[in-house]
Amino acid sequence: MYLLKENKAELKLLYEKGIICNMFKRIFNKSKRLSFKCNEFVEEKVKVNKDFVINGYDNIIEWSDFKEGEKLPDVDERIWIRSDKLPEEDSIRIVKAYYGFSFKIDEEFSTLYMPALSSVNGWEEYPEEINKSAIVKCRLKKVISYDEKSAWIVIDIIEVISLSKMMINYKERKVTTDYVEGVGIYGASYVLEYEDWLYFECNAQSNIGSWCLIKKHNDKYNLVLYNEWGFHYDFIYADNIIVSRDSIDKMLQKSIRSYTS
Repeated sequence: MYLLKENKAELKLLYEKGIICNMFKRIFNKSKRLSFKCNEFVEEKVKVNKDFVINGYDNIIEWSDFKEGEKLPDVDERIWIRSDKLPEEDSIRIVKAYYGFSFKIDEEFSTLYMPALSSVNGWEEYPEEINKSAIVKCRLKKVISYDEKSAWIVIDIIEVISLSKMMINYKERKVTTDYVEGVGIYGASYVLEYEDWLYFECNAQSNIGSWCLIKKHNDKYNLVLYNEWGFHYDFIYADNIIVSRDSIDKMLQKSIRSYTS
């Protein structure tokens, strides 16, 4: 873990010498920002995209069912039960934060909630959990414990928007960028077809990639979730954006089907 200060070069030198491990608590109290290190010092902030009403982060926390006051697994323990419980508004949750998380106490952020099985294995393996997934707006309330790679934290749940209700909660609109076609720029794309959902995914040798989630309704298609990821970022964008039938047909023709239901 690292904690951001103005003199990052000095911090990096201290880390390499093994000194910074003994300074965590004192530095954390001064900086008030919880962040993590992955080969280099990077402060992750979502790349703002004004085409979407929600700009957020993916894969920065894992959800638990632990309650405040309960004994938690050691912060370096990787085996523990992930939550299948959808977050509720005006509640608090204990979650595990990882690289990509970089926030101060009381700072707000939006992230994607996926139930336990799909959070580990993806919607490709558990497409039925798409309907149980949601965009969650959170606020960092407290840091319980931490190490170099992760932290147990307490967050306030401000807002929960089910992916299945994005077309209800947000007015549909058009944008000039074709995000569905853009998913396929990295090479061969894959498509999952499940009930009234289309999930397109594409990556370049697992180094960089993108995916999107489309909701079908009668003869209409709407983009509700779009993602861009790379070595040091994993961002999500959510809205209710109209997608042309022509764009969908082109992606279906060139995509490899991984699942159909």
